[in-house]
Amino acid sequence: MADYTAIFYISGGGFGQLVAAGTAWGKAGNNRMYFICCGRIGKSIGMAYINWSPELSMGMKDIDEQHKNFVGLINKAYEANKAGAPRGAQKEVIAGLIEYGRYHFDTEEKYFEKFSYPHTDEHKAEHAKLLAKVLVFSDKFEKGDDVAPELLAFLKDWLADHLMKHDKKYSKYFKSKGYI
Repeated sequence: MADYTAIFYISGGGFGQLVAAGTAWGKAGNNRMYFICCGRIGKSIGMAYINWSPELSMGMKDIDEQHKNFVGLINKAYEANKAGAPRGAQKEVIAGLIEYGRYHFDTEEKYFEKFSYPHTDEHKAEHAKLLAKVLVFSDKFEKGDDVAPELLAFLKDWLADHLMKHDKKYSKYFKSKGYI
């Protein structure tokens, strides 16, 4: 078996297209989550840390897929922490969250520009706050702190609030203008 840092396979999760931070996603059978971490195989029979639901949908295929991928990354961070993954694997997960966050926020902000979204500055400020906060967690992690529990709680709360308050706001605006 190859020496993988952290590869997780989630069945039925819809995250089959995500490839980021040295990770790969695929599907496994029997509605169980399988992961390979540093050459060890294990399976989790617990529920995901965050479950995707239709209420979180914006009605924009690419944005919804990116949101699902972001949920998948947060779930991956949770599983890595729960499995006691080595710091190198945890570092890759944090880096992946930052990288994917930037990519996703750039996608949303291109839509804001394209459709002249009137709350662009407010929404961009929310994106900047998230990235700044995650970078603080990253710095603490680099200094040796165990940031996983606090980071996970922050991301779970932030994601729910951001999607339901801020992202739903632009989704409603885009729908009212006939853009989606």
